[in-house]
Amino acid sequence: MATTPPADDLPRQLRELVASGRFREALELHQRAEGTAAGRPEAQLLAATAATRVGNLGAAESLAAEAHEGFRGRADHDGRMRALNLLGAIAFEHGHLSKAEQHFHQVMLLARELDDQLMVARVANNLGSVAIYQQPHHVALSLYRSALLASSGWVTGAAPPRPITTSASSSGKCRSGTTPPMPAAKLSGTPDWWVSRR
Repeated sequence: MATTPPADDLPRQLRELVASGRFREALELHQRAEGTAAGRPEAQLLAATAATRVGNLGAAESLAAEAHEGFRGRADHDGRMRALNLLGAIAFEHGHLSKAEQHFHQVMLLARELDDQLMVARVANNLGSVAIYQQPHHVALSLYRSALLASSGWVTGAAPPRPITTSASSSGKCRSGTTPPMPAAKLSGTPDWWVSRR
């Protein structure tokens, strides 16, 4: 029988399991945890990430929303930003593009407020994924370019770029029957929406 980790150790163990791709184990560990340990926003967000990765979007959404409220209650803007990004990705997966866009816009505001250029890049990419299905393609292209420039600034330490606009127009719309891609992949290929920095 597996043991439940101490409250202070739970987020660390969840982080290690998620980082190594052992999502089912992370979710099971969170479910076994008791009381305040499992209810800590960090643990909830990591469990939400794991639930998302195994396709349990209902549990993921509930856990991410609870984590967001927990982070909000203690004025943790970085935690709120990460929870909102995951909520946006979950809404995207459900096909609720307007809701995903709202979450991602909130993430962008927080990322800029926190001067988190990596998250600015990630969320610009996520917004580009949403824009493909709601906006003319040149809008998505502009967001993807902004993501690339912001990620370049993050890697090199350069000042953050201003968003690029293009004069190109596009009459292309999403073909019926197509499935939206997973939102946002950073340069290393890891999906942006599930990465936890803590």
